Amino acid sequence: MKKEISIIIVTYNSDHHIFDCIESIFRYNDIGDALEIIVVDNMSESVDKMFDDLLNKFGNNIVLIRNSQNGGYGQGNNIGIRKSKGKIIISKTQK
Repeated sequence: MKKEISIIIVTYNSDHHIFDCIESIFRYNDIGDALEIIVVDNMSESVDKMFDDLLNKFGNNIVLIRNSQNGGYGQGNNIGIRKSKGKIIISKTQK
């Protein structure tokens, strides 16, 4: 199915909030598979564990990207935008 909306979430050491954020997106998603969720991590200390937990909980329903540097919100957002497939892009930061 073609993606209509891409939600990009840029994170940095925010694994205590990311699960609630993504669960809320799925809970209120009324466009099904036309929604794409992309998480870009800006070199969090526990990125491996966070990504493993995200994959276990949400599977292939989200795209996970490890940023090779912490270039801030804008740079992380641009990485997510380049990977997105949606016509509409929504961006969210998790601090």
